[in-house]
Amino acid sequence: MKILSRLSRVMAIIAIIWAIAAAVYLLAFATATTESVEMSGTPHQPPVTTRTVEQVLFVIYAGTTAVAAVILFSSLLIFGAVFAWKAALLPAGVISMLALVATYITGFTIGGFYFLGVIALCISTLLASVAARRRDSANL
Repeated sequence: MKILSRLSRVMAIIAIIWAIAAAVYLLAFATATTESVEMSGTPHQPPVTTRTVEQVLFVIYAGTTAVAAVILFSSLLIFGAVFAWKAALLPAGVISMLALVATYITGFTIGGFYFLGVIALCISTLLASVAARRRDSANL
């Protein structure tokens, strides 16, 4: 009984650490690479090709909507983990499912960074639910 509760808390801590690490990486270190090719020329001369490659910070490239999504996603994981830690099963379950759906929807952008954190949150919620059910059946 206590082992399930402890494992739930460990998974909640992992989810929180993952959410913070993903947010810090995306907001501080992630870059996007842009490439452009420009051709110019004059009559009777071979064309001149200019290739430009730039690396731009994710925050600048993606804009404020993506920054808000990163903050929202991290907050969702952190609040879900706190609810799982406290064994508040209804909010933890709702947030876990919401985070799972959001990860699926944003899977090819920022969702991939949060996938393992969401899995840890779902496992934490599941373990908290099983521990609460066992605790309730032991009290009968």
